[in-house]
Order: sequence, then structure tokens, then C-alpha cells
Amino acid sequence: MMSLGPGQFRVLLALAVVLSHLSNYEVGRPAVFAFFTLSGFWVMRMYDEKYRGAGGAPIFYISRLLRIWLPFAVAYLGFLTIKSAGFGEGGAGALVSLPILGIATSHVDVLGVSWSLDIELQFYLLVPAIWLLLERHGGDVARGAGGRRAVPVLWPMLAAIALAVPGWWLILRHDVTTVLAFLPSFAAGILLWRSDWRPGWRTAMLSVAVFLGIGGLVWLQPDWRGLMLKDVETTLHEDLFGIAWMLALVPFIAYNVHRPSSRLDQHLGNYSYALYITHWPVIWLSRRLIAGDGAGLDRRVLTVAAILAVSVAFYVIVDRNCERLRQWLIRSRRPLRQAA
Repeated sequence: MMSLGPGQFRVLLALAVVLSHLSNYEVGRPAVFAFFTLSGFWVMRMYDEKYRGAGGAPIFYISRLLRIWLPFAVAYLGFLTIKSAGFGEGGAGALVSLPILGIATSHVDVLGVSWSLDIELQFYLLVPAIWLLLERHGGDVARGAGGRRAVPVLWPMLAAIALAVPGWWLILRHDVTTVLAFLPSFAAGILLWRSDWRPGWRTAMLSVAVFLGIGGLVWLQPDWRGLMLKDVETTLHEDLFGIAWMLALVPFIAYNVHRPSSRLDQHLGNYSYALYITHWPVIWLSRRLIAGDGAGLDRRVLTVAAILAVSVAFYVIVDRNCERLRQWLIRSRRPLRQAA
């Protein structure tokens, strides 16, 4: 954990989602919430350094949409074609989710993880307004001693928690899922960017220890264990627990985002998206092509090998070419403003 780069950490989170889909352990959702926190940090920083100012928001929207949507569309249409042609499942009705927005509510999710991409895109829509509010009412963020920013006021987190209340009311009462319910996760990342907090290694490791300790404590309590297992009824919604549990990891995230990142580490960070959106189709296919009660372990081994092969091939052939296309389209619009 000490030398874990930002890209390696993102791959580790994606692997937690893969593990969750290969087992009955609910470890994928906290990993997704950690992705939301990372998004709050990196996307707000990106907007501030590249897209802010008059006319910046439209280019930001186009850039973020293309980064998420282009690889998603290839994976989505490819797997939908396989399901329809090879297994008679899916069909044209699933095309309603191709724009991504609305998947978290409709639950028409061919790739199995697209609900989180819907939440991501909803957050991107809010980014310019959040940035403007922070610039006007974000408190004192002037550089202090040692070049660090002063810690801003905590109103963004308080506002996120307040907005999460109606967000969860919509989920629990009307089965309508919006970014509001998950704003605390994004707000944690925004505060990390805003404050430029750089905790030391000991603080980061203590954060990991607390995170693992909470998980162990919950697992040891029979009445709480259902929060870490799938398809088990619990009095507390597992996502509410997952968000709160993930917040214990925020100091480590603050430490990790400031770690040096080599070219290989950057590739790993980008690869995590390919792994994230391609692993569930491979799992789905393996469950239908490798049948039998005695095939459990063999199927898992073959499935993991297939996931790695498919995701690496998708990253090299599809994701990188989609990224080149995105960069070309953005450059053709206008040069991005440089950071001050």
C-alpha cells in the first residue's frame, strides 16, 4: 500500500468490483463510492485547470461525455449484439440505455455497472455550477505556509449531506436514483482538491487500518453481516453503509492522489475503466458457456483469465483509439485554456 500509485489504486478498486461480481461479498459498492471521491478530486481539478472561465463548460461537457461514452457504446453494443444473436436475450429495447443517463433508475443495464456511469455523468453536469459556487463562497483558500492552501469551510460537505436526504427519499420511496444521493462521496473528493490536503504515510495507513477494522467489526456481528453480503435483507440500506464506510478511507485517498505516477501507472489508471465496463459481460457469458455444479473453481479461474484477456484487448484496441478520437475532436473545437 505504501508504494501504490494512483493508477494502481484505481485498478485495485476495479478488481474489488470484479470480486464482488464473482462472489457473494458486497465489496464492489464501497469501491464505486471511492471512485466517486476520486472523480470529485480529479474532475474538479481538471475543470479548474483546463476548462474554467467563459465558454469552458461546453467543451468540458463534450470532453467528459466522449471519455465515458465512446468506450461504453462499443462495449454496450458489442455485448448486446452477442446476447441478442447468440442467446436471444436483450433486443432493441435495451438501446434505451445507450445514452447512459437514466440507467440508474431504469435498471436496463447490459454491462452490469452502467448505473455508476449514469451517476458520474450527472455529477459532470453539476461541476461548472459547483466550481462557481466554490469560487464565490468557498472560504479562504489562499496559499499558506509551505505552499499549501488553507482548509476551506466545510459547507460543501454539509450541503452534500443535506441534498442527499431528498436523494435517498427518491430512491427509497420512488425508486428514482440521482446523483443527489451520492453527493457526499463526490464532496469528499472536492474538499481534498480544494484544501490540497496532503497527509503523511502514517495517517494514510491509519486510514486503511480503520477502514479494514470497520469491515471486520461489521463482519463479526451476525446482525450486521448482511451489509457485506448480497441479497440479504438489512435494516440499513447497504449503500448508505457503503458510503459511510468508504469515508474512512478518505485520508488514504488524499495521500494516494499526490503520489508520483509513472507512464505505466497512468496506463493502469486508464485501463481500470476498460476492466470496469467489460468484466460483467465475460462473467455473464462464462455462466452460460461453462455449466455444471462441479465446474465452480475451474469456471472462476477461466473467467478471471478471460476477463483479463478481454479487458486488456479492449483497452488497447478500443479505449486508446477512442481516447485519440476524443482528443482530436476537442482540439478541433478550440485550444483549451492553460492553468494559471
